[in-house]
Formats: sequence, structure tokens, C-alpha cells
Amino acid sequence: MTFIPTSTGCENATLLELQRNSITKITSDEMFGFKNVRTLDLSQNGISVIIPGTFIHNTKLRNIIMSDNRLSCIFSETFLGLEVLSRIYLSRNEINDIDSDAFKGSNSVHSGHLNENNIHVLPEKVFNSLTELKFLNLSHNVIYELFKDVFKGLIKLQTLDLKCNNLIYVPHNIFQGLESLANVLLSENRIIFLAPPESIGLEMYLDILDLCNNDIRRSADVIPYLYNVTESLCKFLVTHSFATAISKQLQR
Repeated sequence: MTFIPTSTGCENATLLELQRNSITKITSDEMFGFKNVRTLDLSQNGISVIIPGTFIHNTKLRNIIMSDNRLSCIFSETFLGLEVLSRIYLSRNEINDIDSDAFKGSNSVHSGHLNENNIHVLPEKVFNSLTELKFLNLSHNVIYELFKDVFKGLIKLQTLDLKCNNLIYVPHNIFQGLESLANVLLSENRIIFLAPPESIGLEMYLDILDLCNNDIRRSADVIPYLYNVTESLCKFLVTHSFATAISKQLQR
């Protein structure tokens, strides 16, 4: 199948599954008749662009699954009007550019999946409207820098997955105000310097802080985390050799 079929006879459908086809585009005209759809699965197709306004008539959408396509850019207001949208799956595309207002108007999203793309830098306030967001997966990209306000306003965010990127450092106050944050996954990056927890906004309780397989050179950078944020920390993960160095320093 190379296009979205007509909605004739399916006007009341709440689930539209079109995965594993050869669809290359999606338009508002094609989606017009599917006004009751709550879950749209277009994964494993060849879609390269979502034109803003495509889903303007699909206000009941809760789940958009577009993993394993050929998307390269998410334009401003792509999801505008989807006020009950809760999950967005855009994993394993070719995304290298996201407009700062890409998620504007989809404030109810609580799970976002942008892993395994080609993202280098995120616009400073790209997620700021997602005040209900609880889970954000940005792993397996090539992100080398984070602006300090990129996660600002995500007061309900619980899990932030940034593993397998190219981060060299964690900016000051990057996690400031993220009062629900419980799991921070930063393994498999290139972090060489780690500021104290209070400097990056990690003075809250955490369940998991994963720093495995980075290039942190000083055990002194990590020790403050053992004192400041590990009261309730279930897992504080660093490489075995680095953990040995920390242990020796603590015994001095």
C-alpha cells in the first residue's frame, strides 16, 4: 500500500493501523474522514515529512506511532490542535532538525520518543509546552550540547533518557525545577566534567543516575553525588574502574 485508504465505512474507527507499508506521505485530506481515531500507527513506512495541519481534523488522537520512517524535520505546530495527544513515537527516523514550536498545542503529551535519530542540537525551549510530559527518550542520537532551558517547565518529567549521545558536559541548572525527576540516564556519552549536583539542579531525590562509560576524569567530580543525592538513590551507576577509584578516595 502506497497511500492512506479512504475512510468510507470506517468513519467510527478508533484504531488505524497502517504499519509495514510503502506510504510516503500523509495529508489532512487523507486523514479528514478518520475523526474518531485515537491511535494511528504508521510505523515502518517511507514517510519523509509531516506537513503542519495534517492532523487538524483528528482532535481525538491519543497515540501517534511513526517510528521507522524517513522523517528528517519536525516543523512548527506539527501537532497543533491535538489537545488529548498523550504519546508520540518518532523513533528510528532521520530527524536532524526540530523547530522550536514543533510540539506547540499538544500540551497533554506524557510520553515522547525521539530516540535513534540524527539530532545534534535541540532548540532551547522545544519541550517547554509539554507540561504533562513524564517520559522523554532522546537516546542514541548525536546530541553534543544542551541549552540550559531546554527542559524548563517539565515539572512532571520522571525519566530523561540521554544515553548514547555526544555530550561533553552537563550545563548549569539544566535540571533546575524538574521536581518530579527520578531517573537520569547519561551513560555512553563523552562527559569529561561533572559539576556538583546543586550546580546542575540535581538536589532532589533520584532513583537512578547512570553515568556509565563516560570520560569523567576526576573522581572528585562524582563524590558530591554520593553525599548529596544518594539518600534515596536506588542505582548510582559508573564504570567499575571509576567506582574503584572513588572507593579508594573515600577511604583516605
